[in-house]
Amino acid sequence: MIAAFNNRLDIVKYLIQKNADIYHISNNGSTAIMAACQSGNKDVVQLLIENGENINRKDVNGYSLLMMASQNNHVDIVRYLLEKGSSIYEKNSDGNTALIIASANGHDQVVSLLL
Repeated sequence: MIAAFNNRLDIVKYLIQKNADIYHISNNGSTAIMAACQSGNKDVVQLLIENGENINRKDVNGYSLLMMASQNNHVDIVRYLLEKGSSIYEKNSDGNTALIIASANGHDQVVSLLL
């Protein structure tokens, strides 16, 4: 998870080659792909999805990968997730969608992608 957060694509690739559990859920409910979406590491997000990660994964609060990328204004990741079929209609436990989250944070470019 630390490698995904810190954009260490080389380490993530190595771990995948060694059959590491890239889907591991930490004690706080986070996964490597969530860390990559939050920190803006598109290459890691792409690699994990290409290796079977669930594009519709959610955290314990119902935040989807798209919501995490939208909240943090990671335009390239939002665009990639949309191209791969991520749903814009998913709601978190507060009833918010990625569009509401991006709008509330003033991320106009992300809002445009989600419309």
